[in-house]
Amino acid sequence: MDREFIGYKWLRWLNKEDISFCLRVPKHHHITLDDGTHLKAEDIMEKGKKIYLRDVFVNWVRVNVSISIDTNGDLLYLIGTPNPNELGGIYKKRWTIEVFFQTLKARGFNMENSCLRE
Repeated sequence: MDREFIGYKWLRWLNKEDISFCLRVPKHHHITLDDGTHLKAEDIMEKGKKIYLRDVFVNWVRVNVSISIDTNGDLLYLIGTPNPNELGGIYKKRWTIEVFFQTLKARGFNMENSCLRE
């Protein structure tokens, strides 16, 4: 899902309904461990490493976390319900779909302007 869907109520509802999700979140979203320790994704990142955390809290919702650096050199901070080491692969599939939709819309085919209904 897109980052616009970030929110405690939404994530809590997905967990309650047992709906699997993977979401990229901005780096300012703190990670809270069971002992109450708060961590920033960028502070625990080590150069060239991937960080995987299981059963931690982000936005007061229990999730798994994957933190790495993407191909542009930006922090890739993913949260979700699948195993933390699977989040990157899931997100990569989602991004392929996003690029396809962008091409169908404003970056190419302009399907929304075609007035097609069926």
